[in-house]
Amino acid sequence: MLIKTKTSTILKAMRIIAWIAFIGLMVQAGAILISGIITFNNPAGANDFYDHMDVSKLLSFSPLHFAVFVFFLASTSVLKSIVWYLVIKCLTGFNLTQPFTMTVVKRLEQISILLLAVWGLGVFANGHMNYILFEIGDFIGEKAGGEFLFMAGLVYVISQIFKRGVEIQAENELTV
Repeated sequence: MLIKTKTSTILKAMRIIAWIAFIGLMVQAGAILISGIITFNNPAGANDFYDHMDVSKLLSFSPLHFAVFVFFLASTSVLKSIVWYLVIKCLTGFNLTQPFTMTVVKRLEQISILLLAVWGLGVFANGHMNYILFEIGDFIGEKAGGEFLFMAGLVYVISQIFKRGVEIQAENELTV
């Protein structure tokens, strides 16, 4: 009884943390888009773009590359927030008495695919950043790492473990 209470409390806390991350990343995506629109219409604000980035050189170099930069920043935040939304849905529908369900497996697989998409988008964003660095000699933002590829693989492995758990659970129900 004590273990079940601790586990359900931890799951509730994780759901709250997931909501905070989801809302924070959606606000971040909105702030990036709004900052991009304002900066595009008022180039004087390029010195203090989102999170105190100076994108004045980039905007004067090419408005198109500035738009691509804003797209990469915002879409990465949106994809990360969708991952957290799926985590929320996974934690909301999680049943401690029968944890292995195909719904959980499918959500875990969706999360791994989205994490892979975040990594892929990061690869393209890094390529774009390297081009900008080559052209204007100024690096803006941060490099996206391989941690999303690692997380995607890890979540996929966990989804396959859950899939096997669903099979074992179904076999046990048939034998009883």
